[in-house]
Amino acid sequence: MKSRILRVLAAFMLVTGLAVTAPQPAQAACGYACDGKDAAAYGCGSTITALEKPIIATTYVTGKIELRYSQTCRTVWARIQIWKADYEKGAISWAKAQVIRTSDNKVMGCTNLAWSNVTGSYTCYTPMLNDAGLTSFANAQVYYYNAHLYAETGLY
Repeated sequence: MKSRILRVLAAFMLVTGLAVTAPQPAQAACGYACDGKDAAAYGCGSTITALEKPIIATTYVTGKIELRYSQTCRTVWARIQIWKADYEKGAISWAKAQVIRTSDNKVMGCTNLAWSNVTGSYTCYTPMLNDAGLTSFANAQVYYYNAHLYAETGLY
């Protein structure tokens, strides 16, 4: 009886689209095949933040840019965080994060900020770039009221 209920429930979830798919296992050192892929969906999301830099408007920090690195996948990507108060009061009209691989100047970027309960900020993540034996950096461009702000991490 229990197995029949589970089969019916599984069929219902499949038909209604409620089925949850697990993330793929991490792609160990996936090389250039990882270029443009989503870190979390590709199993590379357990990561370290290699470098970060604050986004500063004169003397006020309005967010930060991070260069993130996966040791398993040997990839990098960027995450921008914009503080809630600045975003919600309309101080930020546009924000962009980019990750740049220096060997070929390949760039991945994002501009679609979304609220994150995890970070308590508005964020977006760039797609990944292969970083095996290479160097990369991240940058952020933000329009804060009428000022163009720029922040850049170092190389990793």
